[in-house]
Amino acid sequence: MKLIVESISQKVVNDRPLLCFRAAEGSMWFPYKNAVEILIELQTLNQNNTEMRLWGNPEQQIGYYLQSIRQLKDGAKLQEWASNINLEPFDFISYRIKDGTFQAWLQVAKLINDEKVVFWDRWTLPRRMVERREFIDDTILTDFLQQKIQQCRQVIPIHSDLYGAPGSYSALEKAYAIGLGKLKP
Repeated sequence: MKLIVESISQKVVNDRPLLCFRAAEGSMWFPYKNAVEILIELQTLNQNNTEMRLWGNPEQQIGYYLQSIRQLKDGAKLQEWASNINLEPFDFISYRIKDGTFQAWLQVAKLINDEKVVFWDRWTLPRRMVERREFIDDTILTDFLQQKIQQCRQVIPIHSDLYGAPGSYSALEKAYAIGLGKLKP
């Protein structure tokens, strides 16, 4: 995600103050892609202006190194890498959140391991849109998903008992993908 902050507001949820960052125009939500190579290359500057690798020890989980904000020495490589993601063909994951999420995770992990680029709505879109925390007209999400299906290489259905149920987004995605000849058998 590339977040350009339009505004910051504060609200209280369960007696806890939370900051809400509203994305401005120019913000981007990227599809999934294996980022190991670029993460290993990135250099950061610490408080003393000393260069350090972002991922100090690739044998450890990257999350350990991303627990705090870091300043990149040079963001050009990362920006180039991010720009190229949107130029690469991608696979669209179609699933039912109620009973297909685990299988979707497994499929996404396999595709990323195979160096594929993957669009998965639940994790490739702004949370407020996907989780419906705010009222957003259904046509906005529907139009966006259809646009991504038009752009993708193929739609990979994650079959489950509820996949394709009438009135669901998975039914819409499946029918649209079939119409475009993009549904993987």
